[in-house]
Amino acid sequence: MKHAYLIMAHNEMGLLKLLLSKLDHKDNTIYLHCDVKFDCDMDALRAQLNTSTLHFIKRMDVRWGKYSQIQCELELLKEAVKGNHDYYHLITGVDLPLKSNEEINAFFEEHNGQEFVSYDKNANETRNFINRFDKWHFKLVCKYNNALQRAVVSLCNIPLQIFEKVANTVAGNRSRKYADLVFMKGSSYFDITHALATYVVEKEELIREIFKFSHCCDEVFLHTIAYNSPFVDKITYYGTRYIDWSKHGKSPEILTLNHWEDMESSGKLFARKFSSGASGDLIKKLYGAEALASITKT
Repeated sequence: MKHAYLIMAHNEMGLLKLLLSKLDHKDNTIYLHCDVKFDCDMDALRAQLNTSTLHFIKRMDVRWGKYSQIQCELELLKEAVKGNHDYYHLITGVDLPLKSNEEINAFFEEHNGQEFVSYDKNANETRNFINRFDKWHFKLVCKYNNALQRAVVSLCNIPLQIFEKVANTVAGNRSRKYADLVFMKGSSYFDITHALATYVVEKEELIREIFKFSHCCDEVFLHTIAYNSPFVDKITYYGTRYIDWSKHGKSPEILTLNHWEDMESSGKLFARKFSSGASGDLIKKLYGAEALASITKT
């Protein structure tokens, strides 16, 4: 089978190099987006691959919670579908495979045609979920380096907050315009067939219309499109990534050696998220001392 790995990377050069080396296989093509804020060495990344082809996607300034996350995923998909692969896997630069390329390939051979898009089936009953897509969101989301920058962003957000309130009062809930759609939420990361990937790309205009001024809808847009598509009966609702959300924060927990037993018994194909520091002993357990050394010397 032909696999396309769509990678969104924004930090951790050492981990990204390790990830590419582990995905290097004749059946795999890598599509990589490096955030403009990430000082990545493209020549060093190419050097990790002997048999896979690496495509760099035009770099964007991706901001957490903003439409840029969705746009980046769509750009990766748009480039990848040109290659007509059997499966498309979205991961980040701080993910790592738990299985060999041969084992991953065998899994998708066995489940060929199924769409691996995981859903939180109770999410659409929560206020937080509705607020993500139903309300208008215009405020700036920026990383602060100092108090002055934070003050400037806060000042700029004052008129935008007022504009949000006016828009939400006058225009009302946006979902009323899409009464025929069932909005769904789940993990951002997926493994989908060429047919569904092409279908999603063809819906780019609709996706932009619905989610342009949404909040954190990278966990909603593809799930909604897939759930309301002819592919709904092929969705397994099973995620292939091991992720620790036990503390229910905005981000999953960093994986450490304490996760080893649960991770091993999970049967998952990939895991996230790793850190070159905190995950060192776990990476050594997974791949050996040489792999850990390759990260630490970066």
